[in-house]
Amino acid sequence: MSNRHTIQLCEAKMEREDCRILLTICVALFVSRYVEAQLINNTAPNLPEGETLSVEPNLTKSVLLPNVSLSLAGSKQKQFQFLDNVCQLPKIVGPCEASISRYYFDPKSERCALFHYSGCQRNGNNFSTLRQCQRRCTCSLPKDTGPCRADFRRFFYNSINGRCEEFRYGGCNGNSNNFISLGECQGACIKDTPAKDACYQEKDTGPCRASVPRYYFDSSCLCCKIFIYGGCKGNDNTFKTLRKCQSKCK
Repeated sequence: MSNRHTIQLCEAKMEREDCRILLTICVALFVSRYVEAQLINNTAPNLPEGETLSVEPNLTKSVLLPNVSLSLAGSKQKQFQFLDNVCQLPKIVGPCEASISRYYFDPKSERCALFHYSGCQRNGNNFSTLRQCQRRCTCSLPKDTGPCRADFRRFFYNSINGRCEEFRYGGCNGNSNNFISLGECQGACIKDTPAKDACYQEKDTGPCRASVPRYYFDSSCLCCKIFIYGGCKGNDNTFKTLRKCQSKCK
């Protein structure tokens, strides 16, 4: 029996309470499938220029029938239920005059992003490294294949069992708990030994004034880069050769 036929049948017998319940269920199914089809094809009406919608719209759509009210909340809201409250706090630069590189989680893009912190009046959505932000926020997002129909091999962090697992990504939208390799997922989401954690320390040239070529692991691109080391102090994210950096951190 089609959804439309079921709705018509129920409308003819609205005096029966059980049919009113069935009507609500039928409308929920019908509307959810209609909205999904519209969003997959980006044909939903009244879209602002340059914007598209996915199967997880950040909207709440309501359907009103006689004495029946049905609200369909987009699954973006469901995804936010997985997030730590800290991850939903706004970015705060603060009023001071320093310029300190920090990371925050942007709920709109569902990604950790770099910003410059002034040095005072911070909130919890302020992380020293990209990895700290990812562990707290990105890695808590649920698996999201996205609405498209490609078939890419990707990995996500399963916060229930604490493991990185393979999944098939559709190729568009989704969220940032989506890693190209198992190693990338593990590096972002799984706590490793102190030696591995050294790879996610910020680059530190040290206070001295020598000019020594060294390599460090850049967690933003998951790659090793050359930098000029001052010759003293610094931190453990400092390697004499590119090969040593890659063998330790990639």
